Amino acid sequence: MVAIIGGMPIQFKNLIQFYKQEYLAAGFPESEMQIAIHSHTFVSDDQNVIDGYF
Repeated sequence: MVAIIGGMPIQFKNLIQFYKQEYLAAGFPESEMQIAIHSHTFVSDDQNVIDGYF
């Protein structure tokens, strides 16, 4: 689980690639590898809320 508390998910690509490399180097099967991210987001149908946030 990668916690993204700031920034864009693409910024963590190298971290995920490193994790995958080390996971496979440790002898674990790629078919069992699980990667997830946790990040904050805001959702609204109200355009005023959306505009006010940014």
